[in-house]
Amino acid sequence: MQTLLKTWQFRLGAALVELPESDIRHIAGDVDRVYGQLAHFWLEYMKYLKNSYPYLFSLAVRMNPFDECASAELHY
Repeated sequence: MQTLLKTWQFRLGAALVELPESDIRHIAGDVDRVYGQLAHFWLEYMKYLKNSYPYLFSLAVRMNPFDECASAELHY
């Protein structure tokens, strides 16, 4: 979560830094809720891919959007 806020601060510059701490906490809460929903839907989609399209499932697992080091390359 802090990494995301630091990324926003980098991209938005002073605009985000100038926000009151209460606004930053509010935004952080919103982002947490969104990530919770995204994680839920992503897991449901992974179940669907695993059952219906195993090769796409394999790729999707390797390209995990929650893993900063994700890669489509296969490592044996």
